[in-house]
This record gives sequence, structure tokens and C-alpha cells, in this order.
Amino acid sequence: MVCAVGEVLCYRAGPASGRAVGFSARDPLTVEIRLKQPTPYFLNLLNHYSWFPVHIPTIEKFDGLGRKGTRWTRPENFVGNGPFVITKWIPNQIVVVEKSATYWDRDRVKLNAIHFYPIESGETEERMFRSGQLHKTQGLPLSKIDVYKRDNPDLLHIDPFLGTMYIRVNVTRPHLSDPRVRQALALAINREHLTTYVNKSGKIPAYNLTPPDTAGFTPEARFEGGLEEARALLTEAGFPNGRDLPRIDVLYPTSENGKVIAEAIQEMWRRELGINVRLVNQEWKVYLDSMNTLDYDLAVSIWIGDYVDPNTFLDMFETDNGNNRTGWSNAEYDRLLRQAAQTADQEERKATIRRQVEATGQAVGGRASKVSTIRSRSWPSMLWTSKPNASSLRSSGSTFMWGGSFVVGRLRCVLVYRLGRLLHLLAGAVCSRFRCRAGCRGVGGVLAVWLGVPLRRGLPRRRGVAVFRGCIRGSQV
Repeated sequence: MVCAVGEVLCYRAGPASGRAVGFSARDPLTVEIRLKQPTPYFLNLLNHYSWFPVHIPTIEKFDGLGRKGTRWTRPENFVGNGPFVITKWIPNQIVVVEKSATYWDRDRVKLNAIHFYPIESGETEERMFRSGQLHKTQGLPLSKIDVYKRDNPDLLHIDPFLGTMYIRVNVTRPHLSDPRVRQALALAINREHLTTYVNKSGKIPAYNLTPPDTAGFTPEARFEGGLEEARALLTEAGFPNGRDLPRIDVLYPTSENGKVIAEAIQEMWRRELGINVRLVNQEWKVYLDSMNTLDYDLAVSIWIGDYVDPNTFLDMFETDNGNNRTGWSNAEYDRLLRQAAQTADQEERKATIRRQVEATGQAVGGRASKVSTIRSRSWPSMLWTSKPNASSLRSSGSTFMWGGSFVVGRLRCVLVYRLGRLLHLLAGAVCSRFRCRAGCRGVGGVLAVWLGVPLRRGLPRRRGVAVFRGCIRGSQV
């Protein structure tokens, strides 16, 4: 993110003055940044969170510059400059932020607080939204998209999102080092079927890594051919109808929606190419470690643009880039990437990028080198659900409830769940009949709330019973 500035690489290697790394303060309100080369997308870079200012005295107090994991980010220590301040953080349970009294534009901030709930299950998140426990969700299970489109279209929002979902290929694996095998796998994926009948969330088929019209650039190069070409390539590589091809594992992170997509692609390869692949699910941190160490065959991945420019997608596969994670390298691709980054003229830059994209395609079509990805999925749209007039739904319009899958963990209803398990012994067969998959169990959970254990602060007892009744109904849908 900062490689375009001054001599930042020298700073990484050792101490240097501020001006040596390209930054200087001309006065208390002005920062001067010197670039080492033309960077057409530099202003877009400044929108990324890595450029957000931090309070250095607080970080130094807790030795945050020299060590990771220090306490400068804890609610009682953190100093920020945004419209909200963090007041509570219980890992894997809740994050609470409240309106800042010192924010420069605080009069325009309408909410007094926001509660963020880390939710592992998309199904649980949707049930909590439906029962009124959340005002806004991070996503929606694929099975519920058509339901909301039909029954509650005003609650469903599908907006464009600058990102691409694709499959990484570990080209250091002997059976995947042959470009013909990789191209056959790519050609056998029916992207239109995935986006129309499997995903259903407004995504569009992707035939290039960079989404269309990214800063005015739309890639034109794409693989040619269909299923017959795919089968011919596989036969030419020595694996007719998938025979003798070593088993391929497809890695995907824990995600209900991701599992559905992976299973659909698995079936396409089995049906069209005779290839039986195994799906491997891993928790997010383990999944990242597997990719970083190249301990995988194929990996379902997604890249969301850090800034609005093709470079945010294309530089991932530069040799030795930390996000490459495929073992793929192409000297011509690297050269064109550097050339495009230094070209100020936009039309000339687009032409260079097109040649760069074509260099990747030629690595497949010309059997010359290695290709890093199967561009298999689609450009995602941001899909979320929200209640109308959400600011009036709780505590006289002061608090906004948000659920999302950005942290793996349980909810506050874990407390109810534990008490519900004790009562489960008394509920017996009744509880087994009305099992609630939203974090509690049937009658036991209802009794737990009735005894006064709330799902969230300020939840009336009668409201708690209604919530759990809703959970029970939801578990039967």
C-alpha cells in the first residue's frame, strides 16, 4: 500500500528520517507525501484503512510499535478519531461502540451506539434478523435469497461490489503444473449456471480477474472453447476422461455459502471431465496458513479490491507477492505490471494492462508457463438485509444491532443455551421435538428466558419468549 512512496523499502530495512521515506509534516495540518514514481491510483489508495491515522503516543505507551498483540487496542486504552469510540469488546461475543463526544461532526451522528455480534452461522444470523434481534446482517444464506425477494423485497439490498471470487491453483503440484490440466478445469466450469441457479445473489460470471469497468478498464482477453475443448486438453495431457489423474483436493474456508459453490463445481468436474475431487473445509486461519505454505491443490478464494484500480487485482500474482500463494511466476507479467504502475497516461496504461492480461492467457494457450487461477466464479454483489427505520427499533432509537460473520464465535444466547441444556433434561422429548438451531433448544430455551435470562440487554421477558418461539418456528422451515 505504501510502496509508491519515497524510499519506503529502505525504511523497512532500517531506521530513516521521515523525509527519507517520503513523508513530512509541512505544518500541524498539512502532510506532504513524495512519490518515487507516477502512481495514477494514489488518491484511491488513501481511502484504504492502512492509511488511517493512529495515536502514536498511545501505541508507544504499550510498546505497540515493537511488538504485536499489545493492549493499545483494548477499549480502555484505544484512542481514535472517528464518530464512535469502542466501549466494550468481549472476544467472540460482542463489540460495542458508542457515539464520540469529541468527534468534529458529532451533531450529524444519529446513533448513540452500535452493537456488533460475531456470528459463525449464516442461518443463525438470518434467524436473529427475522426475529428482531438484529437490525442489519452481513450476508444471507443462499437458500433465503429467493424467499426475501418474494416476501420481503424491501428488506433485501443487493449492491455492486468490487471483488472477484475465483479458484487458486497450486502450480507446484506435479499434476497441476501442466497448463492443459488447469485450462481443462477452467473450461468445464459453467459460470452462468453458478450465478443463475446456485448463487442467486445478483453476481455476474467472471472470465477475468479484474471486474469490468474498474477505473475505466474492462479486460477483453478470455479463454476460448467449451467442454469438448476441455476434454481434448485433458486427453492431450494424458488423462482421458480423468483416468490416472491424481486426486485433487479443493480447499474452502468455513462458510455455508462457500460449501454450496464448492459442491456445485465438484459435480461439474465429475460429470463433464470424469474427475473426482475431494472437498476440504478449514477454519479461516488454518485455511490461510495452508495457502501461505502451499499445502493445498485448489483453493476457493475471493479478492475484494483495496482501491478502485486494476492494479489491486493484478499485482496479487506478481512473483513473490505475499498474496500470490500459488507458486506461479511469469517474468513478462511482472515487467508489464511495473510498466503499468509507472505510466501516467491512462490510455497507454490500459493498453499495457491488456498486454499483461494477455500474457497470463498465453501462459495457458501457448502451453508456455504457469497460470495461477481458474477464474471460475463471479463478481460479487454486496448482499445484506436491514430493517427499515432501524434507528427506531431499540432503546428509543439510540442503538443499532449488527450481525456479521467477520469473527468466528458464538452469540450472547450461548448463556441461554447453557441454561437451556440444564432444563433440557426436564423438557426431554418435547425439547427434542422442537429443536432450535439458532443457539438454544426448544422448550428449554423458552424456560431459560422465562426465568429471566435475556438474549440481550433490555430484552423484556415476554419479548424473549416471542423470540424463542420464532426460533422454534424457524427451525422447522
